[in-house]
Amino acid sequence: MGSAYSQNSLAYRQANPAEKTPHSRSIIFQGTLDAIIPIEQSRLTGAQTELKDGASHFDWIHPGSRGFALIVKAIEGMLD
Repeated sequence: MGSAYSQNSLAYRQANPAEKTPHSRSIIFQGTLDAIIPIEQSRLTGAQTELKDGASHFDWIHPGSRGFALIVKAIEGMLD
């Protein structure tokens, strides 16, 4: 975020998905090894939550990781 919450709380609130209404096809991917976001925060009313064993916070954006493969598979399933 580029700063601490105490220095820029507005930016943190604007980036918080809980402050927005999710699209009806929203999926939140949460890994069981995520040390940054607690699992409780992955639940958002109106969105589907997918909890994946063995995935960590940044796996979702790294091609070749298990988490990335899971996201690709989910997107492909949505396109069917």
